[in-house]
Amino acid sequence: MPSVKALTKNIARQTANDVRGQAIAESKMNLPKVTDKAINEAMEVPAYNATFDEYMNLKTAEDSDKTTVKVRALMQAGREPNIEFLQKIVEGICQGLLLVRISKEGRVIISGVIAQIIRQLANKIYVWLFVRKEEEAEEEEEEPPKEKAKEPRLRFIAEMDDRTTPMCKSLHGQIFSATGVNEFTRYSASAGTEVQYRTIGMETGINLLPISDHFHWCRSRVIYIGEGEE
Repeated sequence: MPSVKALTKNIARQTANDVRGQAIAESKMNLPKVTDKAINEAMEVPAYNATFDEYMNLKTAEDSDKTTVKVRALMQAGREPNIEFLQKIVEGICQGLLLVRISKEGRVIISGVIAQIIRQLANKIYVWLFVRKEEEAEEEEEEPPKEKAKEPRLRFIAEMDDRTTPMCKSLHGQIFSATGVNEFTRYSASAGTEVQYRTIGMETGINLLPISDHFHWCRSRVIYIGEGEE
């Protein structure tokens, strides 16, 4: 049976390919294939400042320690751990990684660290495709083009509800260059007010999720904007 790590990486590869298909359909551009290196770099866990592999190793060690403590406490109380007891521990561990439930409205809600990592990966790969496309074009040019191609642009879309952070709310609808200079204002939780920012392309934590200032798993996304669209 595949490990959680192996299953997650398979999901990540499938997600990356799906994102590429979506980006091609939206931009009508022949975008590059997604590399394993790009996927691995996108699968970071900001809360732990770690790669996905590092996080899984930390998570395994942490869960092992917690399980040992629970079993020891049970045995000190004069009780033997049974199958039901161990099943509850395993369920708790699994739900922290990935939980699928149905809301009252009938919506499928997927949560847990793995779901958040995949959501983050989807946005990063979406941006990577357009950045890599422009890099490849520059590598292939033997002489400067007569007219420089327009930089790909992306719109920041926040999930607007009572859980939306002020940072994402202030970015909602803003348009950014995927490769050029961006100057914009955004709410800063640390400053408690709107702050001026300057980035080259999309910068994680600033105008690409997860938006920082206080860590949270971001639900926002970016979409491609074609020429003449606003």
